[in-house]
Amino acid sequence: MQVQDIMTKKVLTVRPETTVREVAEILVNHKISGVPVVEDDGRLVGIVSEGDLMSKEILPEPPAEFCILGAVIYYNGLREYKDAFDRMAANTAAALMTKKVVTRLLRVQFSRARRRTYHASCLAA
Repeated sequence: MQVQDIMTKKVLTVRPETTVREVAEILVNHKISGVPVVEDDGRLVGIVSEGDLMSKEILPEPPAEFCILGAVIYYNGLREYKDAFDRMAANTAAALMTKKVVTRLLRVQFSRARRRTYHASCLAA
């Protein structure tokens, strides 16, 4: 069985400037868990999933810090804090979307594609 045999062929998409509210309505109304974000030329630039929408509802955890002689020094996590805060404040698909999207060729065997996707997700974690 190949990926092209089981994939959805008529995919709903949104534009980068689509509002987060519109994206949420599309997911709910069409009972789907994610939607690709594409430019006018059809180029894939990201994807917005239910998980991305849920991340808007989670308050960012402040990074670990300590103060010495009046200066604040962060152990780590400042970038992650900023990213989480930006996602929470997002109001468009472009601001909320996951930009690193794993894609597959149509003629790849489904079992191979599934293994590679699983492997890629393990490496990203």
